[in-house]
Amino acid sequence: MKYLLISLFICASYFTSAKNNISIHKIKQNTKDSIPSFKTDLQQKPLEYKVQIGAFKTRNKALEKLRNISIYIDENLYKYRLGEFKTYKAANAYKNVVKKHYPTAFVQALKGGFEIKILDALKQEKGI
Repeated sequence: MKYLLISLFICASYFTSAKNNISIHKIKQNTKDSIPSFKTDLQQKPLEYKVQIGAFKTRNKALEKLRNISIYIDENLYKYRLGEFKTYKAANAYKNVVKKHYPTAFVQALKGGFEIKILDALKQEKGI
């Protein structure tokens, strides 16, 4: 019962259309020339996790009505993400709630605006 109430609260807070806050980000691309400084700079950036609920070639007005949605533009894709979590465990728990509405949802790790692999993020999170 406790988990049901928590799930309902989370869904209500994110799936209401009142006063939606949209943030749009351009995904940063690294180049061969920037790799040494890229790795050094990236180590100092905070690690975060988000739950991606969709990626489309054109903007999705329905998803943009969700509260606190973030849109990441990656070349020719609009990636829609919810939440901002410091741990994979918290992001994964939220993903499980979101999957009821968006079955293809998954956790995406980010560091300094760059997408990174979940395994790399987990190693960093554990200090390995």
